[in-house]
Amino acid sequence: MTIYADTSRPGKWIWERKVEGSRKRTRFNSRQEALDAQGDDLSVRGVEYKPSTLREAIRVLKPQIWRGMSWERHARQHLAFVEGVLGDMPLDDLGRDAVMRVVDALHARNYAAATRNRYIASFRRFLGECTLRGYMLGLPSFQRVRAKEQERERYLDPREEAQLLKLFEKWDKPEIADFVIVGIDTGVRLSEGLSILPEHLKFPSGASLPDRLYIPKTKNGRARTISLVDRTAFVLARRARWARPGTPLFSLKAGTFRYWWNRARDAMGLAEDKDFTPHAMRHTCLTRLSQCGTVNIRVVQAWAGHSNIQTTARYTHVGGEDFKAAAKALEGRRKD
Repeated sequence: MTIYADTSRPGKWIWERKVEGSRKRTRFNSRQEALDAQGDDLSVRGVEYKPSTLREAIRVLKPQIWRGMSWERHARQHLAFVEGVLGDMPLDDLGRDAVMRVVDALHARNYAAATRNRYIASFRRFLGECTLRGYMLGLPSFQRVRAKEQERERYLDPREEAQLLKLFEKWDKPEIADFVIVGIDTGVRLSEGLSILPEHLKFPSGASLPDRLYIPKTKNGRARTISLVDRTAFVLARRARWARPGTPLFSLKAGTFRYWWNRARDAMGLAEDKDFTPHAMRHTCLTRLSQCGTVNIRVVQAWAGHSNIQTTARYTHVGGEDFKAAAKALEGRRKD
């Protein structure tokens, strides 16, 4: 099974392989088209093939590694970016220097640390599969990008929350306001909130308001159920009253919501605050939970749906009042 240039027709490429004992040749307009056809054929037939270059390995493994997972489309985009940076590099030459070229390219696009880490995680997962299958001798060293101290720590104070909701009321955008309330009170991710269906609301026996929200599709693939505060219970129950089964409670698209969020951010005089993103709603909820003083961080972890408690810790903040409370506790212990 091989791909080579067609000497009789300059610019053409031939993919040659054996099919049921007979040699078969297919001509393509470019080497890339031949590689794509070869990768598709191998993934369909489940043939074990050992690619020698990055591009060949991507064509073989891309349809397999993330198949059926919620982040499949994003992982494919990440690999396409890596391929654009490194080209058709031989797998044997793919080491730490190649990894750093990808990291530098991500920096050049001014991506946030968390976004860069997602790209790197997809790249590492792909190379790990290459290593397991014997395409590479070993996995290059990777290092997560350390976020800046202030990065992704943005959350809304009560004044900003009120200002945000007042703007959407002024602009006659009740659905946007409802979604902000749900986002702040539940901490759901943007994609999770936009996927809420009427059947995801859980009602106590005989009650008119839901007390829990079931989230079946999450970032890590694990379903979770969270409790609802009264404000959000009213919002969701009202929206569910007019929604058909199987239809999302919010008709918004992610891009539409981001547009109005950014417009509100600018109206609030926060145009230069690049951390004031829709993710701040989730961060606000988790920060408020952690600052209650009575909610264990393990509960916050389960509420957020985090696999790693270190991820939850990034959403918690220590302020002056926390230190005062700690000093008061020490003083009480000293007098005991």
